[in-house]
Amino acid sequence: MEVPCTLFVDKSRSNPTWALFQILEFLQFQKERVENKEISPATLRNCKIH
Repeated sequence: MEVPCTLFVDKSRSNPTWALFQILEFLQFQKERVENKEISPATLRNCKIH
């Protein structure tokens, strides 16, 4: 997991707009999962990215 995180940070430093888009896309995906009742809002609140 350390390598993907390092790559994300490196790319984010050179392209902050890309990083923002990736984060927003992740949040939208999780929101859709809550709306589709795949996960509960509490599960989303407790979400930890490893």
